[in-house]
Amino acid sequence: MKFHTIKIRKTPALVFFQVITSIILTDAIWVTTALFSQFETKISVSEVFTFSEIFFIIFLVLQLFFISYIFLSWIQDYYRLESKVLSHHRGIILKQVDQYLLSEIEIIRVTQGIMGKIFDYGSIHLYFPNETMRLKYFPQPYTVLENIKRIKNNLESS
Repeated sequence: MKFHTIKIRKTPALVFFQVITSIILTDAIWVTTALFSQFETKISVSEVFTFSEIFFIIFLVLQLFFISYIFLSWIQDYYRLESKVLSHHRGIILKQVDQYLLSEIEIIRVTQGIMGKIFDYGSIHLYFPNETMRLKYFPQPYTVLENIKRIKNNLESS
């Protein structure tokens, strides 16, 4: 039986939540800074920009950096389910790959919270003889579970 490699990423809902959180936090810092700057004397840092305008530009750049980092982290953090191995690829600059033999899995379990049931994502727990691996925030976790079980059964029967 021929098996095609499956690439699995964390749910995009997680990325959306992280981006919104990043925007809210940086905006909260910006608003706080703007409120406190009203009590100071108006300082002109240069001929072109005022102090608050420079702060606005800095926070805008920070927001873009955080959003880019969140997105790149999501793109570069994925699992590959192959015929005998589950490999975890991650890292934006320093790449790292961990491989786990599917034949060594003893127990597989899926957990979903309320938000996971609403948005159809969850955690997959893989129990190996010497360690436990938790794959968090995966879309359609029961489909992934069935794929792992199917591959594991094919390995055991061959």
